[in-house]
Amino acid sequence: MSEYRAGMASKPDDSAAKRRSAAAEQMRGMFAHVTTGVSLADELIADRRDEVHTERGMRLSILITVEGDDARRLEQLAIESGQQPSEVVSQLLRGA
Repeated sequence: MSEYRAGMASKPDDSAAKRRSAAAEQMRGMFAHVTTGVSLADELIADRRDEVHTERGMRLSILITVEGDDARRLEQLAIESGQQPSEVVSQLLRGA
C-alpha cells in the first residue's frame, strides 16, 4: 500500500507488489473456464441452479426489485391471476 509522506506517495515495496500480482493471477485462474463475453453472474446462477436440482430439499432464493411501471404491471398481473406478485415472478421464471 502506498504511504503519503511529505506530499509524495512512496512506491510500494516489491513483496507487496508480488503478492498482489500472485493474487490477481490466482483470481484469473479461478475464472479461466468462463468464456469471454459470458456474464459471470449468469454462470454463477446456472451453477447454483444445478446444485439445487442435485440436492433434495434445497432452495434457490433470488432478490428482485421491481419499480415504476413494471411494478404496477406486476401488481396488475397478480390481481388478475389471483396470485401474489412473488408467485407471478416464479411462474414467469419457470416459463423462461
